[in-house]
Amino acid sequence: MNARPVLVAAAPSSPTQNRHHAVQAVQRVRPDFVPTDLLRHTSKTIVMSGSVGPQQVVAKVLVDRGPFWRDKFDREVGMYRAFTRHAPPVRVPRLVDADAPAGVLVLERLTGRRLADDRYPAGPVPADDITAVLDAVASLARWEPPMPLSGWDYRERVERDYRAGLLDDDDHRALAVLLAQAGSRRCFAHGDLLPSNVRLLADSGEPGQVALLDWEFAGLYLPGFDLALLWVLLGAVSPARHLIDTRIAAADPQTRAAFTVNQALVFTRELRIHHEASPGRWRERRLSTLTRDWTAFRAQTLHPAGRHNARRPLARRGRERARQRREDHPGQAPRPPIRRPRSRPAGRLRRPVGGSETSGPGRMVVPLGPDR
Repeated sequence: MNARPVLVAAAPSSPTQNRHHAVQAVQRVRPDFVPTDLLRHTSKTIVMSGSVGPQQVVAKVLVDRGPFWRDKFDREVGMYRAFTRHAPPVRVPRLVDADAPAGVLVLERLTGRRLADDRYPAGPVPADDITAVLDAVASLARWEPPMPLSGWDYRERVERDYRAGLLDDDDHRALAVLLAQAGSRRCFAHGDLLPSNVRLLADSGEPGQVALLDWEFAGLYLPGFDLALLWVLLGAVSPARHLIDTRIAAADPQTRAAFTVNQALVFTRELRIHHEASPGRWRERRLSTLTRDWTAFRAQTLHPAGRHNARRPLARRGRERARQRREDHPGQAPRPPIRRPRSRPAGRLRRPVGGSETSGPGRMVVPLGPDR
């Protein structure tokens, strides 16, 4: 079949016109689609509810035709097609129709409630809900997808975050050790387990049955990636961190090392995303919270001995040697101190001196791509 063009204009004259094009795009794939409500309209996608015959559906239309989001949309369509052949251990929306070249995906609409509406929930999330999600994530990690999938290149990501200034020298060394301990094992993961991508189903006969949506970042990751993302996003207002830490503590050393790597790289990804976001009070509040949590994580987990405490024995030995030299050679001038370069602070994006080809004068040097 020849690829159809994406029908949604990249830069429409108005949001209404863009939505009209999105409806037309869906109806070219499913002429019986009848739209009802607009659920989401971003620069990336338009998501609408509607019906196909008697069935309630959700239609997603790709707006951003750049290679990054095109690749992610193709992956999501591929995942839903794979789910029809090889059912995953968690509930997912049933595929109704799709045309990846046209940027159209039509899915069963699931009833139920989100785990939370916001990326960082402002209110408490019940422990029973979190436990149900953690059980679903554990089942998903044991599933083997029926087709080859790519995943993160962890060493490349560590180097990229180090060059960008999000990791300092101590972080870089600690993550290199943890990556060696984690080994090469990879597990299937959702990859974008935001609270809004989790549904607790109302029509299920099993209490707490969980459905997962939006599979565009699904792939192979070090064990515990989905748990690490939930640990970061839900930690401030829920028992999520305690519940996740309890499960990780019972795992083998390789899994614990992998989980710590995932935590660190989720933190740096979130910091990068929010540094790139448009200025606003919400951005400053969230960056403040992220920076506080990232600092605590580095001190308590990434460098549990304490980076400064670990150096005190060396400094003490140096002072003892200097005192001994003074006693042995009372007339000799003391040696000048060795001044080592200070590690750059982590969590702040490096600014180029005079700019670069990709950043321009004075702009922050950051990698592109929201999956980070």
